Formats: sequence, C-alpha cells, structure tokens
Amino acid sequence: MKALIYLISTFLLGLTVLTGQQPTAFQQQLYQDPALIARSDIGSFSSPVMERSTDPQGASLETVLLNLNGSTTLLDRTLDKPSSLELRYDLEVEEGNGKLVTIDANNQVTVLREGSGSGTLSLQLPQGRVRVKAVGLDCDLSLSLEVA
Repeated sequence: MKALIYLISTFLLGLTVLTGQQPTAFQQQLYQDPALIARSDIGSFSSPVMERSTDPQGASLETVLLNLNGSTTLLDRTLDKPSSLELRYDLEVEEGNGKLVTIDANNQVTVLREGSGSGTLSLQLPQGRVRVKAVGLDCDLSLSLEVA
C-alpha cells in the first residue's frame, strides 16, 4: 500500500513539474498592457534564465528564457542626446507568446517583433533612458540581440 501511495505521489509531482503553472490574470494583462510593460518595478515571474552571455561592451546578448510570464530587461541605456540605434535581433519563440519591445524615455512602448523572426531595425530615440525588454506569456524563447 505504501508503495502505491509513493508511486501515485511521485506521478502527480512529476506531472506538476512537467506541466508548469498557468499564467495568472495579472500576467495575462501585463503581456497586453504597455503601461505595465514600461514599469521597471514589474519583472518576470517564474522564468529561469537558462543561458545568458554578453560581450564586454554590452553590445550583444544571447539568452534563453523558459516559462517566461512577464518581462525581463535585456538592455538599459541612458542617452545624452537624441540618437539613432541599429538593433539586429533573432527571436525564436518555441512555445507560448513572446515579443521584443523598446521603451523610450517617455515610457512609450513599441513592439519590435511579436513571435519568431529576425531582422535589423533602425530606431530614432529621444534623449533619456531607453530599454529593450523581452515580454512573454507562458513562453519559452531564445534571443540573440546586437546593438550597433
């Protein structure tokens, strides 16, 4: 009898680990709401970073995020004057919903890419703080990002 209880408990625990947790209503709202994405005090929920590497100057980044619910800041810079920025990206969303966004000094959120894709974007940015974030909803993604 103890063996049967142990077997059932182990099975249920394994099932819980494999299926993960469903996103909360707040996490679902965060994915859609630019005002919440722009806030720097709200980060990601349950998203272990499996791999992350940057070059010494911080001009490139490679990362793998699993079970991302929320957002994570990939790049955070303060510009002394209005500037142009070239951003090369390769975004692979393997599960769920994922997107890459910029947030300018006025907290304007611009979706650069939603879903998988790659490309180069030329951005005209105002003076002040500029951020690039990955935003996900029950999402597994890998990303390569290069700033020129």
